[in-house]
Amino acid sequence: SVYRINVPGDDPDTPELDGGIQGDTITFYVDGMEALQTAEWQSATNNQLNLIVSDPNLDRSFVPLVLHPG
Repeated sequence: SVYRINVPGDDPDTPELDGGIQGDTITFYVDGMEALQTAEWQSATNNQLNLIVSDPNLDRSFVPLVLHPG
């Protein structure tokens, strides 16, 4: 399976931090398990990231992912 996730950026016109900013670390969870990989938030980019989660009850799970800018 391939999933596309949009991680929105921060709106600089608001006082609160309401989205990603350059250099933020994005952590992914698959079915409640933290993936071994992370990504760095970047504006206006698409990146493919192959996620792997480790579950003692499974040999290995793999989820391909394409990041889309917010």
